[in-house]
Amino acid sequence: MITLENHLSTSAVKRNILSTTMSLAFFGVVMVSALPAVAVPVIDQSVIYPPSGGSSSYSIYETPTNQYVLAQTFTAGISGQLTAVNLGLFDKAIEDLTVSILGTSGSLPDLTNPLLSGTLTPSDVDNDPFSLETVDFSSYLFDVVAGEMYAIMLASTTPFQQEHNWTRGSFDTFTGDDLSPADPYAGGVGYYSNNGGSTWTPLTDFSQDFSFQTIVDPNPVPEPGSIGFIAAGLAFYRLLSSRRRVKG
Repeated sequence: MITLENHLSTSAVKRNILSTTMSLAFFGVVMVSALPAVAVPVIDQSVIYPPSGGSSSYSIYETPTNQYVLAQTFTAGISGQLTAVNLGLFDKAIEDLTVSILGTSGSLPDLTNPLLSGTLTPSDVDNDPFSLETVDFSSYLFDVVAGEMYAIMLASTTPFQQEHNWTRGSFDTFTGDDLSPADPYAGGVGYYSNNGGSTWTPLTDFSQDFSFQTIVDPNPVPEPGSIGFIAAGLAFYRLLSSRRRVKG
């Protein structure tokens, strides 16, 4: 009798150990499957100026009667966090430049719907019209939605100063290249305004876009199939836990 009781006790312990091991292993697999893949920020929209030919640009400056501002609309190609924008600027300025992300209304930049705002100082902008200056928006944790249209707006922060220049994208005066096929671009238009953005006029002649890129972190989430697998795994784990409690 003593031997039999010891044998039964040992078997119960083994079953409990096996059950616990299986449940922990299954639970670990479920938790790993629930984790999103590591996301890497990617170029979503891009209309960049070819590093050849002459320079075509517009200026951002203020006069006693007018405030000239520039804007570029873009349609997000993928959903995710907007981490940065790259802009084809070159510097004639001695002042800071405000870079804003706006919503749009009727495909036009909408000043009543500001989303993000950053600053470029004169030291951030070089004199090379073919380079790109980066505005970091990662701290805002702002998500763009694929298919939605947004706008990048540039404005000076103080009046009567020398201007910044924003190059027009994918335009080469020598080759006539006004849209680079290598650029992922879902659509948008470059605009200028002489009244601070109350009204907008689209760019004309050759490229209708400014030189820019948007950088997006896709932020992947579990697919529906993965969610179902996770739910099944959690249910199985609860079943094993309840069986252990009954046997105990």
